[in-house]
Amino acid sequence: MHKFLIFQFILHSYANWAHNSICMEKKDISGDKNGELKCNGPSCEIFCKKEFDHYGGPRKVNCKVHQDSSKGNQWNHQIGVCRPCVPIVPHDKELVKQCRKSATTGIYNCQYSCKQKDHLIMPIKRKSFLVGCRCRWKIDRQEICHWRRAKTNKIYDEEIQNWYCARREVVSFAIAPAGLPANLKSCKDEKHFNQRIFGGMLTSLERWPWIVRLEFGNRRCGGTLISESRILTAAHCCSGFENDIRNVRIYLNEEDALLFEQNEIILNPLNLKIHENYRTNSFHDDLCVLDFQKAKSIFNHPVCLPDNSTQGPSSSSKCFIAGWGKTSFSPHEEANHKLNEVDVKIWNNAKCRNVLSSENLDLDKMLCAGWEEGIKDSCQGDSGGPLVCLENDKALLFGVTSWGVGCGLPDSPGVYVRIMHYLSWLNKI
Repeated sequence: MHKFLIFQFILHSYANWAHNSICMEKKDISGDKNGELKCNGPSCEIFCKKEFDHYGGPRKVNCKVHQDSSKGNQWNHQIGVCRPCVPIVPHDKELVKQCRKSATTGIYNCQYSCKQKDHLIMPIKRKSFLVGCRCRWKIDRQEICHWRRAKTNKIYDEEIQNWYCARREVVSFAIAPAGLPANLKSCKDEKHFNQRIFGGMLTSLERWPWIVRLEFGNRRCGGTLISESRILTAAHCCSGFENDIRNVRIYLNEEDALLFEQNEIILNPLNLKIHENYRTNSFHDDLCVLDFQKAKSIFNHPVCLPDNSTQGPSSSSKCFIAGWGKTSFSPHEEANHKLNEVDVKIWNNAKCRNVLSSENLDLDKMLCAGWEEGIKDSCQGDSGGPLVCLENDKALLFGVTSWGVGCGLPDSPGVYVRIMHYLSWLNKI
């Protein structure tokens, strides 16, 4: 009996080998000089050399039994052949690349960055950018492959050649050379904020102890602590979540949205109140408050609010905005995950009205801020965040980020809710 089983096993193994041999004879896949073919049992895989990718078929094929047994085994697909990606030589010698092949996918990936650490890749405004040599053989013609991001068909060949490196100060909504100063007075006791230094630099949270990050489902916004248990943000952030506060998240003590930091606190609001006159088809009365259970925090404390005797900000005021929003309006720019700040200039009403002829514009309730040449501005993801201006060594909240046309464009300021108009509303809710 044992001898019979051993004989059956040998016969079965020989049959598999014979079928595989027929597979190989029927469709030879081993002749690509730009790659290496590796087979393991009934499967064969092509591994292309650097700056090549498989074209005209999949990278891996299997030898399977044909439905018609008289035809023996056949490959389930014609395996791809290795074809080159377009060679790229960037014009700027400061732009460097590091490349390696993925052991799992076989894709040859290159990461571009600048030699100088304080420089960014322009005009995409990124510290680094990863592309891979990828064939989309159903759409690529002339058997030429291209440099692409994962899971996209966009081609970056020519774009990369025209990239250049520049200092990060030219980036829209990057950390400003003139940031919000330290040693500002607290509203409670007129003492200066406690300072803590990490690695010799004052952290953003210590300059912005009142800023919070908010998530409304997949919608990201900023907000401002106006008391120890209340946050002010934009109504268009809160809209749709009045009866769904379980899907609203409050992040305190957070600088990097991708990291869970040591002192970070995550809360749900107790309630959410949108201004009663807000309508979703306009940006009038674009305010919302979130109440939450008071949390002990080493960083966060409320911003100073102006009072009725405060003179509104003027073009000479030193004003600043901050948030986790996009750092450019480029469609290639991904959402930003680190807290950034920038200085902005207040525009007078006549100038603002001249460049933003919109039915949404009500300058009794709104104010404009930005730069005539563009460059620095709030952008997508910054909605609801604070605009603060310096008055007598205090940072006063004068605006809430509301809307704008594009980001950082010339003669296109950001529009902010004018807090001075809503002081009585804030006091009564």
